Amino acid sequence: MSSVAEFESCAEENGNDLNKLSLPFYVYDECPYEGCGSAQDNDFYKPAQTAITLYSEPQTDSTTTLVVQKGELLAHIKNVVVTIEPYTCLPPTSDEEIFNEEIATQQALTQARNNDENIYIINELTGGINQIWYRQKTYNLSGSDSKNWLKCKGDLKQEWWLLFKNKNNEKGWARFSVSTEEDLSNFISEN
Repeated sequence: MSSVAEFESCAEENGNDLNKLSLPFYVYDECPYEGCGSAQDNDFYKPAQTAITLYSEPQTDSTTTLVVQKGELLAHIKNVVVTIEPYTCLPPTSDEEIFNEEIATQQALTQARNNDENIYIINELTGGINQIWYRQKTYNLSGSDSKNWLKCKGDLKQEWWLLFKNKNNEKGWARFSVSTEEDLSNFISEN
């Protein structure tokens, strides 16, 4: 089992730290759980279940563009998952661990191992796929157990933002929790 000192040592020796991975990291048109994208429909309006503050950008320190009142009709236009803090992972120790991955992913993981560089899991996609970041590129890594064999540390901290428009074509971003599917239905009614 790797120690915290190993992670710090690897990062210090190679100059591989989060400064190379620009945070927050934005993944557009992805969802934090299976099926959440099916709610997206540019011309299907649903009433808001509560008042919602909409922002000009997918970040809470941006300008408030609109406060939607309960019952106002909204259409969901776009998703973005914002990674604030990724999992930091050691490179794989053997080819056996990466054998079933796509060629580009295999090459990136092999290069990380050969260079003794960290890998970052920036998003957990549907179907047990993890999106990893390595050297300015993203790759998909299969298997929900990859955090274990990559010996990851830290916590994945994310926000899920949705772009809405009202009947007047005024648009803005709203932040939702990535923890449960029910969060979206608390804001937008299915009726």
